Amino acid sequence: ASRMTTYLHSMTNSLLGTFPQGEDQVCMLPCAAICGGWKTCGSMPAPHAPISRILLVLLVPGQIIFVYTICVLNSDVMPTPLFLLAYTLASFCQVFLLLYLCQILVYWMWSRGSDP
Repeated sequence: ASRMTTYLHSMTNSLLGTFPQGEDQVCMLPCAAICGGWKTCGSMPAPHAPISRILLVLLVPGQIIFVYTICVLNSDVMPTPLFLLAYTLASFCQVFLLLYLCQILVYWMWSRGSDP
């Protein structure tokens, strides 16, 4: 959220409620918010999409390391591949939703003249 707000400040000269050219839409499709910039995701510019993709890619090894660290410290059982898959998928969905909602809320607050 902080990076998005800094971007909006720099691109609009800190004029709350105004958007950079071509980014006047508060709500967008999840595909455009996360995968924007690719030809298959529409023509709307998405300057925050590359950072979102990096965070989602880093999530997978981070969660696997976290689960194995907990299991090593507990030393009772090791997780099954099915558990790792389900845990990583649930984490991925959660972070995907949070990144999407963050973009919507930051742009919505900015459109109302509030500095998120």
